[in-house]
Amino acid sequence: MKENFIPYYLLTFPRSGCWMSFEIIGEFLQNKNKKFNICGYLCCRKEICIKNYKFKKDHDFELDRVLKDKEKYLILYRKDIIEQLESYFRWEQKVHY
Repeated sequence: MKENFIPYYLLTFPRSGCWMSFEIIGEFLQNKNKKFNICGYLCCRKEICIKNYKFKKDHDFELDRVLKDKEKYLILYRKDIIEQLESYFRWEQKVHY
């Protein structure tokens, strides 16, 4: 990893609006002639992305992620607890059944 490489973690909960946020971030960076790639489901899922993507999407359901000083985090969640639980339930059903 490059010495000045700082990964940005996008910690999300299902149905939190993450893809809309990614589209906004991507459009903003594209207007600044910067690349926006996300390491997540369709990438390597490694701690350090093998493609050197700067943005990593992750669900931290266990809330056990160790936060590191040299990393940046954006956390997305639903404010309404009922919508959070309903979304989590639908995600669990999709993953396990």
